[in-house]
Amino acid sequence: MEIVVQTLVVNISVVNKALEENQYFYSDIKKEGIELFNSRRYDFASFKRLSPTRRREIAEADFEEWYVGAVDSFKGFEFYADGKKFGWASFMLQQSIEMCYTAIEMVFSHYNPHEHNLFALRDRCVRFHNPNYSWVFVMKSQNTNRIGERRDFFLPKELSPNFEETKN
Repeated sequence: MEIVVQTLVVNISVVNKALEENQYFYSDIKKEGIELFNSRRYDFASFKRLSPTRRREIAEADFEEWYVGAVDSFKGFEFYADGKKFGWASFMLQQSIEMCYTAIEMVFSHYNPHEHNLFALRDRCVRFHNPNYSWVFVMKSQNTNRIGERRDFFLPKELSPNFEETKN
Protein backbone atom coordinates (compact mmCIF):
# COMPACT_ATOMS: atom_id res chain seq x y z
CA MET A 1 0.00 0.00 0.00
CA GLU A 2 1.31 3.40 -0.95
CA ILE A 3 0.88 6.21 1.57
CA VAL A 4 0.53 9.64 0.06
CA VAL A 5 1.71 12.52 2.24
CA GLN A 6 0.42 16.01 1.60
CA THR A 7 1.94 19.18 2.93
CA LEU A 8 -0.35 22.02 3.84
CA VAL A 9 1.10 25.41 4.70
CA VAL A 10 -1.40 27.68 6.42
CA ASN A 11 -0.87 30.72 8.61
CA ILE A 12 -1.27 29.85 12.30
CA SER A 13 -3.93 32.56 12.76
CA VAL A 14 -6.07 30.92 10.05
CA VAL A 15 -5.60 27.49 11.61
CA ASN A 16 -6.44 28.74 15.11
CA LYS A 17 -9.56 30.59 13.95
CA ALA A 18 -10.72 27.40 12.21
CA LEU A 19 -9.97 25.33 15.33
CA GLU A 20 -11.86 27.77 17.57
CA GLU A 21 -14.89 27.39 15.27
CA ASN A 22 -14.48 23.60 15.22
CA GLN A 23 -14.13 23.48 11.44
CA TYR A 24 -14.05 19.79 10.64
CA PHE A 25 -11.02 19.83 8.33
CA TYR A 26 -8.68 21.43 10.86
CA SER A 27 -10.26 19.70 13.86
CA ASP A 28 -9.73 16.32 12.22
CA ILE A 29 -6.10 17.15 11.48
CA LYS A 30 -5.54 18.24 15.08
CA LYS A 31 -7.19 15.05 16.41
CA GLU A 32 -5.80 12.54 13.92
CA GLY A 33 -2.68 14.16 12.49
CA ILE A 34 0.87 13.47 13.49
CA GLU A 35 2.92 16.44 14.56
CA LEU A 36 6.29 16.18 12.83
CA PHE A 37 7.84 19.34 14.26
CA ASN A 38 6.88 21.92 16.86
CA SER A 39 8.96 25.06 17.32
CA ARG A 40 7.02 25.82 20.53
CA ARG A 41 6.50 29.39 19.26
CA TYR A 42 2.77 28.80 18.68
CA ASP A 43 0.02 26.78 20.27
CA PHE A 44 -2.99 25.31 18.56
CA ALA A 45 -6.24 26.88 19.71
CA SER A 46 -8.98 24.91 21.41
CA PHE A 47 -12.60 24.89 20.36
CA LYS A 48 -14.54 27.80 21.83
CA ARG A 49 -18.26 27.77 22.38
CA LEU A 50 -19.63 29.90 19.58
CA SER A 51 -22.24 32.56 20.10
CA PRO A 52 -25.64 31.68 18.63
CA THR A 53 -25.16 34.44 16.06
CA ARG A 54 -21.78 33.08 14.92
CA ARG A 55 -23.07 29.50 14.87
CA ARG A 56 -25.97 30.62 12.67
CA GLU A 57 -23.60 32.44 10.31
CA ILE A 58 -21.51 29.30 9.94
CA ALA A 59 -24.60 27.11 9.43
CA GLU A 60 -25.94 29.46 6.76
CA ALA A 61 -22.58 29.50 4.95
CA ASP A 62 -22.38 25.69 5.12
CA PHE A 63 -25.92 25.37 3.78
CA GLU A 64 -25.25 27.80 0.96
CA GLU A 65 -22.11 25.95 -0.13
CA TRP A 66 -23.56 22.44 -0.04
CA TYR A 67 -27.08 23.19 -1.25
CA VAL A 68 -25.84 25.22 -4.23
CA GLY A 69 -23.56 22.28 -5.09
CA ALA A 70 -26.54 19.92 -4.85
CA VAL A 71 -28.63 22.11 -7.16
CA ASP A 72 -25.78 22.36 -9.67
CA SER A 73 -25.26 18.59 -9.58
CA PHE A 74 -28.97 18.06 -10.14
CA LYS A 75 -28.78 20.31 -13.20
CA GLY A 76 -25.95 18.07 -14.40
CA PHE A 77 -28.17 15.04 -13.82
CA GLU A 78 -30.94 16.58 -15.92
CA PHE A 79 -28.48 17.49 -18.68
CA TYR A 80 -27.05 13.98 -18.91
CA ALA A 81 -30.45 12.28 -18.55
CA ASP A 82 -31.83 14.41 -21.40
CA GLY A 83 -28.83 13.38 -23.50
CA LYS A 84 -29.45 9.69 -22.66
CA LYS A 85 -26.08 9.46 -20.91
CA PHE A 86 -27.49 7.44 -18.04
CA GLY A 87 -24.17 6.53 -16.42
CA TRP A 88 -23.21 10.17 -16.00
CA ALA A 89 -26.78 11.07 -15.07
CA SER A 90 -26.76 8.56 -12.20
CA PHE A 91 -23.36 9.85 -11.05
CA MET A 92 -24.63 13.45 -10.96
CA LEU A 93 -27.82 12.41 -9.17
CA GLN A 94 -25.73 10.59 -6.56
CA GLN A 95 -23.62 13.73 -6.12
CA SER A 96 -26.73 15.86 -5.69
CA ILE A 97 -28.18 13.56 -3.03
CA GLU A 98 -24.83 13.33 -1.21
CA MET A 99 -24.60 17.12 -1.12
CA CYS A 100 -28.16 17.44 0.23
CA TYR A 101 -27.35 15.05 3.06
CA THR A 102 -24.04 16.81 3.68
CA ALA A 103 -25.85 20.16 3.81
CA ILE A 104 -28.08 18.79 6.58
CA GLU A 105 -25.17 17.41 8.57
CA MET A 106 -23.09 20.57 8.13
CA VAL A 107 -25.95 22.81 9.26
CA PHE A 108 -26.67 20.78 12.40
CA SER A 109 -23.21 19.55 13.39
CA HIS A 110 -20.71 21.48 11.23
CA TYR A 111 -19.11 18.17 10.31
CA ASN A 112 -18.56 16.58 6.90
CA PRO A 113 -18.19 12.80 7.14
CA HIS A 114 -16.78 12.45 3.58
CA GLU A 115 -19.16 9.56 3.03
CA HIS A 116 -20.52 8.41 -0.35
CA ASN A 117 -22.91 5.66 0.73
CA LEU A 118 -26.40 7.15 0.58
CA PHE A 119 -27.73 4.73 3.18
CA ALA A 120 -24.98 5.71 5.64
CA LEU A 121 -25.54 9.42 4.95
CA ARG A 122 -29.27 9.01 5.45
CA ASP A 123 -28.71 7.21 8.74
CA ARG A 124 -26.38 10.00 9.91
CA CYS A 125 -28.97 12.68 9.07
CA VAL A 126 -32.00 10.96 10.60
CA ARG A 127 -30.83 11.99 14.06
CA PHE A 128 -31.28 15.67 13.15
CA HIS A 129 -34.82 15.47 11.83
CA ASN A 130 -38.07 16.60 13.34
CA PRO A 131 -40.55 13.68 13.41
CA ASN A 132 -42.97 15.86 11.42
CA TYR A 133 -40.56 15.61 8.48
CA SER A 134 -39.81 11.88 8.61
CA TRP A 135 -41.15 11.48 5.06
CA VAL A 136 -38.00 13.25 3.84
CA PHE A 137 -35.83 10.30 4.89
CA VAL A 138 -37.93 7.42 3.55
CA MET A 139 -35.80 5.27 1.26
CA LYS A 140 -38.11 2.43 0.30
CA SER A 141 -38.89 1.62 -3.28
CA GLN A 142 -39.07 -1.42 -5.53
CA ASN A 143 -35.43 -0.77 -6.48
CA THR A 144 -33.99 -0.26 -2.99
CA ASN A 145 -32.42 -3.70 -2.60
CA ARG A 146 -31.03 -3.84 -6.13
CA ILE A 147 -29.46 -0.39 -5.86
CA GLY A 148 -28.32 -0.89 -2.27
CA GLU A 149 -26.38 -4.01 -3.25
CA ARG A 150 -24.50 -2.33 -6.09
CA ARG A 151 -21.01 -1.31 -5.13
CA ASP A 152 -20.44 0.76 -8.26
CA PHE A 153 -23.78 2.55 -8.18
CA PHE A 154 -22.35 6.06 -7.99
CA LEU A 155 -19.70 5.57 -10.68
CA PRO A 156 -20.42 6.76 -14.21
CA LYS A 157 -20.37 3.95 -16.75
CA GLU A 158 -17.20 5.35 -18.29
CA LEU A 159 -15.45 4.68 -14.97
CA SER A 160 -17.13 1.36 -14.17
CA PRO A 161 -16.78 -1.48 -16.66
CA ASN A 162 -19.50 -3.50 -14.88
CA PHE A 163 -22.15 -0.79 -15.15
CA GLU A 164 -25.42 -1.86 -16.73
CA GLU A 165 -27.95 0.75 -17.79
CA THR A 166 -31.52 0.06 -16.70
CA LYS A 167 -34.56 2.09 -17.62
CA ASN A 168 -37.43 1.65 -15.15
